[in-house]
Amino acid sequence: MYFSLLPLGTFLLFAPSLFKDLNAQQTSHSRELKRYFERGFERYLFASMRFGGPDSPKECAYKLRSKLEERNIGLVIIDVDIGDSITNAVFDGIEKCDGFVVFGTKSYGEDTGNPAATNKELEFAENIGKKKILIKMIEEEDDFKFLPARILFSGNKLHLYWGKGDRESKEVPSGLVREIAKAANVGGGDGEP
Repeated sequence: MYFSLLPLGTFLLFAPSLFKDLNAQQTSHSRELKRYFERGFERYLFASMRFGGPDSPKECAYKLRSKLEERNIGLVIIDVDIGDSITNAVFDGIEKCDGFVVFGTKSYGEDTGNPAATNKELEFAENIGKKKILIKMIEEEDDFKFLPARILFSGNKLHLYWGKGDRESKEVPSGLVREIAKAANVGGGDGEP
């Protein structure tokens, strides 16, 4: 057991500064989110993905965001530095968005213990009735590691596909933006890409 030689009052003296930093991080993410929503896109979609690891779709998400913005669709990506708290920004973003885009990599849906892990994002989006747009990012013959993704992409549910070849070529697959625009009910989804 660990005993501190410092009196309790010492901790109370420094504790507010610890919590102040945490609140500043959350406020910073909230401000970023608010600024993005103020850009006035016709629709906003939330990007749900696993960050880090070899199959991270982060780079793909930013490329897709750029293409969607050309079609007047905002893609909310909650991307933070290590150690930052994102929980409030994630759930606030999901709630404010018109739809929920799943970047279905092999590790999507893992319960990491983080309150804003993809399995929790998915559960929240389903509970509040968000329209889901599924992008399968593993090979058709492969399977997802975690049950929430296997259930989500199972059966005959329509999903879009962004294969490894397209990710390696650094290109957004032809037709993907059009299909997402159609699913988001923006401009009928006509035209390319």
